[in-house]
Amino acid sequence: MAAGYVYQAEVNANLKAWQTRNPAPDPQGELAKVEAIRQKAIADGVLNPDASAKP
Repeated sequence: MAAGYVYQAEVNANLKAWQTRNPAPDPQGELAKVEAIRQKAIADGVLNPDASAKP
């Protein structure tokens, strides 16, 4: 029984260490990057404002 608690504590510690090294992406930050790329494509004349590609 005690071995299970030790194992779980080790798994939790490993998970915490992994999460520290690999932070979750910021959804708003990712959305801002996509919007910036979209705006640049529109400005460059590659994309229409309605999101359809120009021929």
